[in-house]
Amino acid sequence: MHRESSESQSRAPRSPQQGLEASLSSEDALTGQYEVLRSIGQGSFGSVRLARHILTGAEVAVKTVSKGELDPAFLQAEVAIMKAVEHPSVVQLFQVMETADRVYLVMEYAGWGQLLQYIPEGVGLPEREAQGLFEQMASALRTCHAQGIAHRDVKAENILLDARGRIKLCDFGLGCQFRQGELLDTVCGTVTYWAPEMFLQQAYIGPAVDVWSLGVVLYLMLTGHLPFEGDTFEELRDQVLHR
Repeated sequence: MHRESSESQSRAPRSPQQGLEASLSSEDALTGQYEVLRSIGQGSFGSVRLARHILTGAEVAVKTVSKGELDPAFLQAEVAIMKAVEHPSVVQLFQVMETADRVYLVMEYAGWGQLLQYIPEGVGLPEREAQGLFEQMASALRTCHAQGIAHRDVKAENILLDARGRIKLCDFGLGCQFRQGELLDTVCGTVTYWAPEMFLQQAYIGPAVDVWSLGVVLYLMLTGHLPFEGDTFEELRDQVLHR
């Protein structure tokens, strides 16, 4: 079995120019095609705004990434992953635009917002409703894993609901592509959703940590609170490893 290493990471292209659908010299590229309406969130490595396509009137989500704040290899990986995955429960990537200092990812807009905001705090969702949403999430991750893609930041904030209440998995900023049986070693994601391997700083299987995080999401949907909580990192680590 292979571990994620600097050697494997070096195979990713170092420049976001490669593989992007458009290379543009001016930030007018975005406003020339889209009317920016308002801010709707913050991704792992960039802000997300709601915009309207000027010609068609279609609403889209635009993630703006500053080149100076992100290793180009991470951006290239996110674009490659989103292009590769086609699933009704995964946010679609429509267009990529680039300026001298920014990259814009134009994506499907999920109008109901984050799953986290939809779950009644301290109460949770009815079991049947949670089951339906969970099945959609599991199906999306199963497709990703079958294509050798690990998300590595599955959480309620990265799961959206569209206008019909259907799941849309988003934000592959920490995602990676892997080979069958490959062990990864980059510690990343959101601590309250971390699998034990992350706390132990052990090599891990990408799909396994996604499934753990999905279990945390399921618990949150059913109860309205997270299964593991602590005031400090050490308390949270103890909860996950010894509870």
